[in-house]
Amino acid sequence: MRKILYLCLMLSAAPCCSIFAQDALPDIMLKNSSGKIRVKWRNEYPGVIKTINIQRSYDSLRNFTTIGEVANPQRTENEYIDVRPPSNNMYYRIFIAFVGGNYFFSKVARPGKLAADNNTSYPSSYIYTGKENDVIVSLPYAESKKYLVKFFDDNNKLLFELNKLQDTRLIIEKVNFMHAGWFFFELYENGKLLEKNKINISGERQRP
Repeated sequence: MRKILYLCLMLSAAPCCSIFAQDALPDIMLKNSSGKIRVKWRNEYPGVIKTINIQRSYDSLRNFTTIGEVANPQRTENEYIDVRPPSNNMYYRIFIAFVGGNYFFSKVARPGKLAADNNTSYPSSYIYTGKENDVIVSLPYAESKKYLVKFFDDNNKLLFELNKLQDTRLIIEKVNFMHAGWFFFELYENGKLLEKNKINISGERQRP
């Protein structure tokens, strides 16, 4: 079941794709140099790559935007400089397209920290922002589990909480958070803390 809070639900269909069955690139390296983010990585597949794009996102794996393309994708050592990042906490990844139409992505990283998949990682797979910067809450098997979500401001003050959630997908309008910026949340499943994390709500609509 899908439900929306204060907003009509927007559905989007993901296009079919063909994933190249090889290991992802090594972890990309990021460095903040006087406000400019230097993205470095090593190309392990010379001669078969058609395109390499650099992508970034505020806090979600689902909302990456291409910000640049490598002029010579056959080079072994590569670097891209994000001259004007909107934030020093952006997430980055590399999109690699191969001759023949196959493609895959590097791992996601942010300056000074690799985005890992655990209870203290960013971004979250449960709570994240959409294209309109509304907050999406995705709860698997919500009908049979007891979920509780608490949202806090950047001063750790409780804003509101959602309990007795029985819908697998909710959309919370950003107006409920009153301003843009970072917000913290705690997600509980059957009374136990499942994830403690944060999201960034921008004042502008994210580009597709």
